[in-house]
Amino acid sequence: MTFLFRRTKFLFLLMLGAVCTSVAFADQLRFIGKAYDIDSNELLYVERHYVELSKQGEYVQSQVIYEGAQGQRIAEKALSFSGASSLQPYLQFEQFNSDIRYETTSMRDALFLDSSGERTRFSLSDSGLPLVVDSGFDRMVIENWDDLVSGQTIEFEFLALSRSSTVGFELSRVSLSGDSVRLQIQPSNWVINLLMDPIVLDYSLDTQRLLRYEGLTNIYAPEVDANYSAIILYEYEEPHHIADREALGSAPTSVVN
Repeated sequence: MTFLFRRTKFLFLLMLGAVCTSVAFADQLRFIGKAYDIDSNELLYVERHYVELSKQGEYVQSQVIYEGAQGQRIAEKALSFSGASSLQPYLQFEQFNSDIRYETTSMRDALFLDSSGERTRFSLSDSGLPLVVDSGFDRMVIENWDDLVSGQTIEFEFLALSRSSTVGFELSRVSLSGDSVRLQIQPSNWVINLLMDPIVLDYSLDTQRLLRYEGLTNIYAPEVDANYSAIILYEYEEPHHIADREALGSAPTSVVN
């Protein structure tokens, strides 16, 4: 399994390089997210995001470095948005203090998840609802921005990596303030809804960027044998202009060892 994962990682990075070659004069968006314990406000970890943008401002690829409270690297993630849908980016994720590795690929009308040596197939047409993978959720928010801000509810299926299954969710507006909109994600299934607290997200009305996240995260906490629940606060830099492929080396390239 380790050999297979390293081999696919090599192929994945080759694919990212090919994508970047065709997107000259793009911008790189950098931002960080600081995750705090909901009850104690203790810093849990930090996310460092590096996003390559096309000339049109669309996501091309993304790399995320996760660091513990002491600065140690605990996880890495690589995403490519070169597929047919921005809601289903190609994903590779590895957490170093556990045996957690995920990888997704898609082919025609199906999406495949490789986890713990097993492959699971998901049809992209079974439920009739859009299937969302990881950060594809943020792209879904942007694509449905006007409807969400106006108060409409969006239904979708989300790929739950740790369960190797999909879960139905509803995304809706909670409130509007002077400069931000608060959105809420709740499971469509009433039983799961009883067991899971809603996820709450604040987006800037001006930039359409995520400012605050509260809820279950994708980082596993070995000490409690469950994923962290956290409040994540995001800070953004101004986009960096990238003149050619060589400039892309300013972002980390050693993702998912």
